[in-house]
Amino acid sequence: MYRRSSVLFQGILALMIAVLLCVTASLGQVDTQQSKTDNTEKVHSQIFHGDQVLSIPEHLSKTTGDITVTSNADHDGLLVFGIDAPPYPPEWLVDLACWTDAVVIATPLKGVSHMTADQFFIYSDWTMRIEEVLQDTSKAPIGNSDTILVVRPGGKLEINGRTVNGIAWNFPEFQPDGKYLLFLTYIPQTGAFKAKTGRVFNLYFDPRNVDKSHQYQRGESAAPEEGQYALAKSASPDELVINSRAAISYAAGMTTCKKTGDE
Repeated sequence: MYRRSSVLFQGILALMIAVLLCVTASLGQVDTQQSKTDNTEKVHSQIFHGDQVLSIPEHLSKTTGDITVTSNADHDGLLVFGIDAPPYPPEWLVDLACWTDAVVIATPLKGVSHMTADQFFIYSDWTMRIEEVLQDTSKAPIGNSDTILVVRPGGKLEINGRTVNGIAWNFPEFQPDGKYLLFLTYIPQTGAFKAKTGRVFNLYFDPRNVDKSHQYQRGESAAPEEGQYALAKSASPDELVINSRAAISYAAGMTTCKKTGDE
């Protein structure tokens, strides 16, 4: 009887130890994941900035109802740097391929918005499903990955029952289940990629619903000598992708093309 009780006690003790180890391991995984999430938010919150007079908390304290904050701080006016390029592929696309780390066609799945570190604007982390990789990066090869994390300016937050809309100038919000051509910069601290104004193109484009200033057509206001971003000369999304492939191939053979990520 004593021996049977001893064996039973040892079994119960072993089970308790096993459960304790499982719980400890699970808590460790939760802590690690939370730490990773916190670090991602800390890094990404410092990438984009607002250009408002008042911060979002100040806006909320001085007004009622929903508010909208806007920013063009992300619009860097990427220039064509006079590279030795032929009439084709388009020089501005060669320039984009030189500056950015990766070029992909992707579909937005889910976005989560946060306030920037300066509290003047909003940014969003988007999970994007990869449809095709046109240009990969040796820094963090996308390869056959199903998804990547893309951080961009703008988004929407609910704060104390009020909606805060963050609108990035000339950078419409991603539409879930849409299709985009993205020229991206790698963020080594988090493994994500940054999308900036003028480097993202909506491939679900209906020429009947846009004016002549659309990014697929030549924009009268997009004069490089004025320091503005040269708009695309492509007539359609398909042509834009074809031109981008050609530009990526051309840039790959340029000795002066350096993958610095940002200018």
